[in-house]
Amino acid sequence: MSAMAAKRTALLNLIAHLRREEGLYLLPLRLFIGIGWLRAGLEKWLEPGWYDGTSLSAFLTDHLQTGKVTFASYQHLMQAVFEPSSLHLGHLIMSGQILVGLAILTGCFTNIALLVGIFMNINFILVGEINPSAFYIMMELALLVANSGAVLGLDFFLSDSINFCFLVAKPGNRGHRNGLERLLMLFFVLLSLVAALVVMPEIKSYAPSSVHDPAMISFVLSLFSSLFFSISLLKAQPRATAMPRFTASGNRYGDRSRVPDAVPADLFVTFSNHEVKETKDTYRPY
Repeated sequence: MSAMAAKRTALLNLIAHLRREEGLYLLPLRLFIGIGWLRAGLEKWLEPGWYDGTSLSAFLTDHLQTGKVTFASYQHLMQAVFEPSSLHLGHLIMSGQILVGLAILTGCFTNIALLVGIFMNINFILVGEINPSAFYIMMELALLVANSGAVLGLDFFLSDSINFCFLVAKPGNRGHRNGLERLLMLFFVLLSLVAALVVMPEIKSYAPSSVHDPAMISFVLSLFSSLFFSISLLKAQPRATAMPRFTASGNRYGDRSRVPDAVPADLFVTFSNHEVKETKDTYRPY
């Protein structure tokens, strides 16, 4: 086979594989989120104030003084922990955004990167920066549940050796979720519901104009997070065991004693050539 023919065959195989991928339509969204995080990190990397902590310190002070921080407990956390640690926290945020962006963009350890991204977005909302974090969280949850990193991503190969869906994305045909994974999904369902109950008393108004209220946004996002993880938990349940195939006596697949006594009225089976075939004939096992 010539080199040109080999390349053409490889391209056709790739196209055929992509056509079978259920989450292919989410690939542009994953690239968009990855580029967004990478851009945010590089923007800070080019700003000298993020290296000495002054930019982050000024950001926190401004939001505390202008009353953008809704939750009193988070205000105390900012004053007691974040402001004194602004130098190290600034480096952590800057590096985290770059690494999360690269991971999502390349599909390498995508799911843990999405979880870290969601965690950072939640903190941005609690500080008072709703846009674009609220939209990012919804998109990241969709990418997480859909295991989008396995589509044209390195997780397609990593999932062979790392069988844990909270680290790498799993292709849809690569096994079921184990007990620990299902337990963690249930934990996130309950955690999201508890978070919704905790922030509910802080909501100032339920009017449509309250979209700029961090408490309202946190409440809505918590409910949607619970819904996302509930769907993921339902999909993670083990599938029912397939009905065994029954074959004619005397072949290597089994004997006639395994033929069921009752067959649904709409299913007619006849044995031929060591296989089970569906026909329109009357069922006659003997």
